[in-house]
Amino acid sequence: MRNGGILIVLIMLLSGCGENEETELRNQFRWISGQWEGQNGSVTLLERWKWDKTQYVGEGYELQGSDTLFSEKLFIRSFDGKPVYVASLPKSGVTLFEGIKSDSTWVFENKDHDFPSRIQYQIEADSAFTISLFAKGEHAHRGEHSYQLVRMK
Repeated sequence: MRNGGILIVLIMLLSGCGENEETELRNQFRWISGQWEGQNGSVTLLERWKWDKTQYVGEGYELQGSDTLFSEKLFIRSFDGKPVYVASLPKSGVTLFEGIKSDSTWVFENKDHDFPSRIQYQIEADSAFTISLFAKGEHAHRGEHSYQLVRMK
């Protein structure tokens, strides 16, 4: 998503949502607030989330020792009454994923994006969830792109 798409995303992020949408969003994703950590071999995975006025704002990192392998800015906000997950990466720009809840799982999907096309947060407890990333057309199973994060105290 470039030029016009980035402008649309910026307008969306800066525009306010209704008070009811804001309250519903805050309650639906209250579980994500805090700092989360996990391991994938020698790589440490971190996510930090907090509520900021009308949206959840997050950061995601992959660290190996003192080296940052990957970083992204994350947002969850309401747009037209639906949760939208926004990932902003330094070199590849902004990607939007529409959210849908099923039991204790949130699935964020963008069918036009190759990888990930779907991001799944499986809530396992107040202190743990598993994130799974799926390529376009990939079936829902836990594969090499899944990892568990636990809440840091």
